Amino acid sequence: DRNPNSGIIIYKGKEGKAPYRTLTPRECFMLMGFDESDFQHLIDTNFICRGKDFYSYGKLIKMAGNSIVVNVLEEIFKQVIYLNDKVI
Repeated sequence: DRNPNSGIIIYKGKEGKAPYRTLTPRECFMLMGFDESDFQHLIDTNFICRGKDFYSYGKLIKMAGNSIVVNVLEEIFKQVIYLNDKVI
């Protein structure tokens, strides 16, 4: 019952600790196909709202989860262009 549950990575941690860890927001964005520079720009432009970062840890993970995988979207557009040029 982890919140937010973006995923886990199984690894051998310290003895007596759970053998897994949750994904970081940066890892979530990388898995979704974003570049390191895109995530860094998001962090660099983060601003303070009511004494806290506007893009909190949880919000960043939700943002990654609410996006579409960049590579998949590119392939969808390629198919649309192909169908538009060759079929229609």
